[in-house]
Amino acid sequence: MKDMRFPIDIIWIRDGVVIDVSKDAPVPHDGIIDRFSPKEPANGVLEVNAGVADEVNIKPGDKVLLRQ
Repeated sequence: MKDMRFPIDIIWIRDGVVIDVSKDAPVPHDGIIDRFSPKEPANGVLEVNAGVADEVNIKPGDKVLLRQ
């Protein structure tokens, strides 16, 4: 999150399933960078603009499909 300029939602993923969502992670301020981690181990993460997780109703247990 270093040098982020806008708040984000962090979607934590393990083996194609959302396991946690950290909503509205703030922009670093005064040299302080907040740390975020999922409630359970993850092997993937998707960072989106803050509010997107609520807008599209992303929640733990949702499946994630990756297109290549």
